[in-house]
Order: sequence, then structure tokens, then C-alpha cells
Amino acid sequence: MSQENSTPRPGAAASPVVPRNNFLGFSTEELAGLSVQEIVGNEPAVKMVMHYYRQLSEENAALKNDLNTATTYVSGYELKRADVSVGAGLQFVGSLFIAFAVNILTGDGKPAPGYLLLVAGIVGQAIGLYFSLRREKK
Repeated sequence: MSQENSTPRPGAAASPVVPRNNFLGFSTEELAGLSVQEIVGNEPAVKMVMHYYRQLSEENAALKNDLNTATTYVSGYELKRADVSVGAGLQFVGSLFIAFAVNILTGDGKPAPGYLLLVAGIVGQAIGLYFSLRREKK
């Protein structure tokens, strides 16, 4: 046992230990509302402390589960956001290709480059739509 937890012997000088009354929001002088002197040799008090410990353990496990759930949601959101950004970029480029294709096809020049740009624009739109709407595999 450490010097902080042991009771001073009669006639012995107590060392000047500065107690920390609070650690992570829990009292270090009492556990479940009981002091060390009340717990030692008191079976109901020990059971009460064990019940209190079990409650804290269950709360800790629930908080860990909540944290894991939130972390999963955040990673899924980041992945979806990246997919949507790629899809939007591809659709923008596809729209530009289609616009140039329409301009070339309605003009007096050769239609071959216009058809090539039209096909490239439609493919860009389709791939962009795929990235925007795809779902993560489980």
C-alpha cells in the first residue's frame, strides 16, 4: 500500500502529502460515497463499491460503443463526400465536352470531332453520375 492509502500509526508523524481530491471527475478520497475506513471489513460497503465499479464499467463500454459508431459515421461521410466531389468534377467536364460537341455539330465544319466530344461528354456524365450515386459496400 502506498503512503497515501495507509492510515497513520499513533505517535508517528504524518507526512505532508497533498491529496488530490478529484481525478477525471471522480473523488479520490471516497468511492461510491464511502471512505476507505468505511469500506475496510464492511461486506455491504464492498458490495456497494463493486456495484458502483460495475456501473462505471458499463458506462465506459457504452461510451466506447458510441465513439466507435460516431467514428464509423464520420469515415463514411468523408468517403461519400470525396465520391460526390469526384462525380461533380466529372459531370462538369462532361458538360463542357457536350457543349463544345453541340457547338461543333451545329457549325459548318466537319462533324467527326463533334461526335468524339459528344461521346466523351456522355461517358464523363455517366461516370460522374456513378461516383455521385454509388453506395459503400458492406
